Amino acid sequence: NLGTATLSNGDAAVVGSYKDTISNKGKLIITGSGTVSNNAGSGAVVNYAGATAELQSGTFTANKWYTIKNMGAMTISGATVETTSGGASSLVANGWYGDKGNNDRGTAYTDTKAKLIICEGSTLSGGMNTVKNDDYGVLEITGGTFENTDGPTIQNWSEATISGGTFSVPQGFVLANGSYGDEADPGIMTVTGG
Repeated sequence: NLGTATLSNGDAAVVGSYKDTISNKGKLIITGSGTVSNNAGSGAVVNYAGATAELQSGTFTANKWYTIKNMGAMTISGATVETTSGGASSLVANGWYGDKGNNDRGTAYTDTKAKLIICEGSTLSGGMNTVKNDDYGVLEITGGTFENTDGPTIQNWSEATISGGTFSVPQGFVLANGSYGDEADPGIMTVTGG
């Protein structure tokens, strides 16, 4: 429970090679109206393979890298996710980057896909892409508000399903879908609402 507190990681020189504010390798549930921020060029929350995370409320922000990176199972159900980096990086990244042997934060894909669910009550804004669904990622959006200035609100390379939500970009594409035609990046996007 964050309460109204702020958890921050702002000194890149003091911390280890990964300077994330929260690194989850177990079960994480975040409540409260406080803030989790990262000014050390890393993530506010990184959820590793095999871990589960629920961001039920709170504000999450980072300045250079992804604000949230998921390689496990994560639900964002009432949080506000922001960035101060502009378009330097995607806001939220789900899955891996590269091929099957690629390590991401020291974790290589094995046989369990990363799953991210975003629900009503969540607000995500900014980034190169607001949400990037990358290699071996399964993305399910049932609601929420997604905003960007010129990059897509959703960039899908793997499997994405959108059944609700509000998506807005003043210029450019609201949704983007790509494929490398392999098991990591089939580029399947299904939109039934929103």
